[in-house]
Amino acid sequence: MNHLRYLSYVLRHKWFVLVECWRRGLYWRGLVHDLSKFLPSEWFPYVEHFHGRQSGRQRDVTGYYKPTDTGDPAFDRAWFLHQKRNDHHWQWWTQPDDMPLARWTVTEFAIEKGPMLALNGQSLVRLEAVGDDDYIHTAANDVAKLCRDSLNGGKVLVLPMSPRARTEMLCDWIGAGRAQGAPDTRSWWRKNGAKMVLHDETRQWVEDAL
Repeated sequence: MNHLRYLSYVLRHKWFVLVECWRRGLYWRGLVHDLSKFLPSEWFPYVEHFHGRQSGRQRDVTGYYKPTDTGDPAFDRAWFLHQKRNDHHWQWWTQPDDMPLARWTVTEFAIEKGPMLALNGQSLVRLEAVGDDDYIHTAANDVAKLCRDSLNGGKVLVLPMSPRARTEMLCDWIGAGRAQGAPDTRSWWRKNGAKMVLHDETRQWVEDAL
């Protein structure tokens, strides 16, 4: 039953994308769009993620923009494989650059005092939390971890998407919205566009297209 439910969504989505691609002259891309989803390495993790007994996962009000880490390792790997197999996903056009030599760390669970940020093991600054409430100190820990992750993020090489790939991406967004009963692609883009790492040329094209 779970497999049938997922198949129903995939076929409905593919149909809408096919129509949008054909309207724009992308006949072959419309036919082969997302065929990798039928590979076992993608199919089974996707079914379990969205329809498995323990999943409980639903698309959110924005139409479900996939985060980097969903907490489901099998699905995360399947999603990684899918985006690297299909160049209509903007992630296909990004490449991590060398990580910086400097490594920022943060003390964990600093309750009595604010967490300490350190560079290459040398403590540099303490993030002070006003008050004695454990929640306030926990929030300070979360802020420090965000600082650490941002500083250790490294650089990403972003290439402009090819005309055919970016057009199929737009068709994918439109098709997904219609399949999910939320066809307002402009509204979806306004809510999710900032989360995407796009080349300036690609981002401007999307803005113009919408």
